Amino acid sequence: MTKVKLPPKVAAALDKVREKHRDIDYIAWKIPQEDCIYTEADRILYDYARKASFIDLVNALQYGYEACDPKEAKIAEIIRSLPNMTPEEIAALIVREVIDRAEA
Repeated sequence: MTKVKLPPKVAAALDKVREKHRDIDYIAWKIPQEDCIYTEADRILYDYARKASFIDLVNALQYGYEACDPKEAKIAEIIRSLPNMTPEEIAALIVREVIDRAEA
């Protein structure tokens, strides 16, 4: 399996947690435990597991990971949210992105 691409903030949080805890089984167990959030890194991983993909974090621990380009992370975030959006919400999101880019 190839390395998992994680948003830069998530990869940095995983680095911090791995510095403190070497046992990846413990880290994988700890991530979804709301009562085990002691640091900002713990919060970032917990939120990512709930809103994005817990399995990606487990795979990252097993197979390695790297921070992806922030634009790539934004695209992945949008794609993950699409199944929960109506066609009107998707259209509005696209229009907002186009306007934001035109103004930048």
